[in-house]
Amino acid sequence: GPNVGMGRGYAGLVASGVLGAHRGQRISFYNRGVSGDTVERLQQRWQRDTLDLKPDVISLLIGVNDFWGRKSRAGGRRTAAMYQRDLGDLVDRTLTGLPGVRLILCEPFALPTGYVTAEWIREYVEWRAAAAEVARAAGVTPVLLGDSIEGEARDVGKVMAAIALQVKRHGQPVAAPCV
Repeated sequence: GPNVGMGRGYAGLVASGVLGAHRGQRISFYNRGVSGDTVERLQQRWQRDTLDLKPDVISLLIGVNDFWGRKSRAGGRRTAAMYQRDLGDLVDRTLTGLPGVRLILCEPFALPTGYVTAEWIREYVEWRAAAAEVARAAGVTPVLLGDSIEGEARDVGKVMAAIALQVKRHGQPVAAPCV
Protein backbone atom coordinates (compact mmCIF):
# COMPACT_ATOMS: atom_id res chain seq x y z
CA GLY A 1 0.00 0.00 0.00
CA PRO A 2 0.97 3.64 -0.17
CA ASN A 3 3.17 5.27 2.41
CA VAL A 4 1.23 7.57 4.70
CA GLY A 5 2.21 10.67 6.62
CA MET A 6 4.28 9.93 9.68
CA GLY A 7 4.44 13.37 11.19
CA ARG A 8 7.58 14.78 12.73
CA GLY A 9 7.94 12.57 15.81
CA TYR A 10 9.22 9.09 16.58
CA ALA A 11 7.32 7.34 13.77
CA GLY A 12 8.52 9.82 11.17
CA LEU A 13 12.13 9.54 12.27
CA VAL A 14 12.02 5.73 12.21
CA ALA A 15 10.34 5.69 8.81
CA SER A 16 12.89 8.16 7.42
CA GLY A 17 15.79 6.11 8.73
CA VAL A 18 14.48 2.80 7.39
CA LEU A 19 13.53 4.25 4.01
CA GLY A 20 16.90 5.95 3.73
CA ALA A 21 18.72 2.71 4.53
CA HIS A 22 16.64 0.70 2.04
CA ARG A 23 16.36 3.02 -0.94
CA GLY A 24 14.52 1.54 -3.90
CA GLN A 25 12.67 -1.07 -1.86
CA ARG A 26 8.90 -0.94 -1.59
CA ILE A 27 8.32 -0.29 2.10
CA SER A 28 5.17 1.20 3.61
CA PHE A 29 4.64 2.65 7.06
CA TYR A 30 1.34 3.21 8.83
CA ASN A 31 1.41 5.33 11.95
CA ARG A 32 -1.69 4.44 13.95
CA GLY A 33 -0.58 6.04 17.18
CA VAL A 34 -3.12 8.30 18.86
CA SER A 35 -1.89 10.83 21.37
CA GLY A 36 -3.28 10.12 24.83
CA ASP A 37 -4.36 6.58 23.94
CA THR A 38 -4.56 3.76 26.48
CA VAL A 39 -4.50 -0.01 26.02
CA GLU A 40 -8.27 -0.10 26.58
CA ARG A 41 -8.93 2.34 23.75
CA LEU A 42 -6.31 0.74 21.51
CA GLN A 43 -8.02 -2.65 21.88
CA GLN A 44 -11.21 -1.16 20.43
CA ARG A 45 -9.53 -0.13 17.18
CA TRP A 46 -6.71 -2.70 16.93
CA GLN A 47 -8.43 -4.92 14.37
CA ARG A 48 -9.28 -2.07 11.99
CA ASP A 49 -6.17 0.04 12.49
CA THR A 50 -3.57 -2.71 12.65
CA LEU A 51 -4.54 -6.32 12.05
CA ASP A 52 -6.61 -5.60 8.93
CA LEU A 53 -3.53 -4.01 7.33
CA LYS A 54 -1.65 -7.33 7.66
CA PRO A 55 1.72 -5.73 8.38
CA ASP A 56 4.98 -7.68 8.42
CA VAL A 57 6.33 -5.72 11.40
CA ILE A 58 4.51 -3.99 14.25
CA SER A 59 6.22 -1.66 16.69
CA LEU A 60 4.04 -1.23 19.76
CA LEU A 61 4.63 1.27 22.54
CA ILE A 62 1.63 1.71 24.83
CA GLY A 63 1.15 2.17 28.55
CA VAL A 64 2.36 5.62 29.49
CA ASN A 65 -1.15 7.07 29.31
CA ASP A 66 -2.64 4.18 31.28
CA PHE A 67 -0.34 5.11 34.15
CA TRP A 68 -0.62 8.85 33.51
CA GLY A 69 -4.40 8.68 33.92
CA ARG A 70 -3.96 6.97 37.25
CA LYS A 71 -1.56 9.66 38.44
CA SER A 72 -3.27 12.74 37.01
CA ARG A 73 -6.97 11.98 37.45
CA ALA A 74 -8.61 11.66 40.83
CA GLY A 75 -9.60 8.05 41.38
CA GLY A 76 -7.76 6.63 38.36
CA ARG A 77 -8.80 3.00 38.27
CA ARG A 78 -6.14 1.35 36.13
CA THR A 79 -3.64 -0.93 37.84
CA ALA A 80 -0.45 -2.50 36.55
CA ALA A 81 -2.20 -5.90 36.65
CA MET A 82 -5.04 -4.57 34.46
CA TYR A 83 -2.53 -3.05 32.05
CA GLN A 84 -0.61 -6.33 31.89
CA ARG A 85 -3.79 -8.33 31.24
CA ASP A 86 -5.02 -5.98 28.50
CA LEU A 87 -1.62 -5.70 26.83
CA GLY A 88 -1.28 -9.50 26.96
CA ASP A 89 -4.67 -9.87 25.27
CA LEU A 90 -3.62 -7.41 22.56
CA VAL A 91 -0.36 -9.26 21.96
CA ASP A 92 -2.15 -12.63 21.86
CA ARG A 93 -4.68 -11.30 19.32
CA THR A 94 -1.82 -9.99 17.23
CA LEU A 95 0.24 -13.17 17.21
CA THR A 96 -2.85 -15.33 16.58
CA GLY A 97 -4.28 -13.08 13.88
CA LEU A 98 -0.96 -12.48 12.12
CA PRO A 99 1.19 -15.60 12.40
CA GLY A 100 4.72 -14.73 11.39
CA VAL A 101 4.42 -11.03 12.17
CA ARG A 102 7.51 -9.50 13.73
CA LEU A 103 6.26 -7.81 16.88
CA ILE A 104 8.48 -5.22 18.51
CA LEU A 105 7.07 -4.58 21.97
CA CYS A 106 8.57 -1.51 23.59
CA GLU A 107 8.51 -0.98 27.31
CA PRO A 108 6.76 2.29 28.09
CA PHE A 109 8.94 5.02 29.52
CA ALA A 110 8.81 8.59 30.70
CA LEU A 111 11.42 11.24 31.16
CA PRO A 112 11.55 12.96 34.57
CA THR A 113 10.60 16.43 33.40
CA GLY A 114 7.74 18.72 34.38
CA TYR A 115 4.84 16.73 35.81
CA VAL A 116 6.85 13.49 35.69
CA THR A 117 8.88 13.53 38.89
CA ALA A 118 11.40 11.03 40.24
CA GLU A 119 8.62 9.71 42.51
CA TRP A 120 6.42 9.17 39.45
CA ILE A 121 9.22 7.19 37.78
CA ARG A 122 9.72 5.00 40.89
CA GLU A 123 6.01 4.11 40.95
CA TYR A 124 6.09 3.42 37.22
CA VAL A 125 8.55 0.52 37.58
CA GLU A 126 5.70 -1.96 38.09
CA TRP A 127 4.09 -0.93 34.79
CA ARG A 128 7.37 -1.22 32.90
CA ALA A 129 7.88 -4.68 34.39
CA ALA A 130 4.36 -5.67 33.28
CA ALA A 131 5.16 -4.80 29.66
CA ALA A 132 8.43 -6.73 29.79
CA GLU A 133 6.63 -9.76 31.27
CA VAL A 134 4.00 -9.70 28.50
CA ALA A 135 6.77 -9.66 25.91
CA ARG A 136 8.64 -12.55 27.52
CA ALA A 137 5.44 -14.62 27.94
CA ALA A 138 4.71 -14.15 24.23
CA GLY A 139 8.23 -15.10 23.20
CA VAL A 140 8.97 -11.57 22.05
CA THR A 141 12.13 -9.79 23.11
CA PRO A 142 11.06 -6.61 24.90
CA VAL A 143 12.70 -3.37 23.91
CA LEU A 144 13.67 -1.91 27.27
CA LEU A 145 13.83 1.82 26.77
CA GLY A 146 13.41 3.11 30.30
CA ASP A 147 16.77 2.26 31.81
CA SER A 148 18.82 3.80 29.03
CA ILE A 149 16.59 6.79 28.33
CA GLU A 150 15.49 7.76 31.83
CA GLY A 151 19.02 7.55 33.17
CA GLU A 152 20.19 9.98 30.50
CA ALA A 153 17.18 12.30 30.55
CA ARG A 154 19.16 15.52 30.35
CA ASP A 155 21.21 14.33 27.37
CA VAL A 156 18.17 12.81 25.68
CA GLY A 157 16.30 16.07 26.16
CA LYS A 158 19.14 17.95 24.45
CA VAL A 159 19.24 15.45 21.57
CA MET A 160 15.46 15.53 21.08
CA ALA A 161 15.48 19.33 21.19
CA ALA A 162 18.22 19.40 18.56
CA ILE A 163 16.31 16.96 16.34
CA ALA A 164 13.14 19.02 16.71
CA LEU A 165 15.03 22.20 15.81
CA GLN A 166 16.60 20.58 12.74
CA VAL A 167 13.23 19.27 11.53
CA LYS A 168 11.67 22.69 12.07
CA ARG A 169 14.46 24.40 10.14
CA HIS A 170 14.99 21.88 7.36
CA GLY A 171 11.91 19.62 7.24
CA GLN A 172 11.81 15.86 7.26
CA PRO A 173 14.93 13.97 6.10
CA VAL A 174 12.86 12.15 3.42
CA ALA A 175 10.42 14.06 1.27
CA ALA A 176 6.67 13.44 1.12
CA PRO A 177 4.78 11.22 0.45
CA CYS A 178 7.07 8.84 2.33
CA VAL A 179 6.87 10.67 5.63
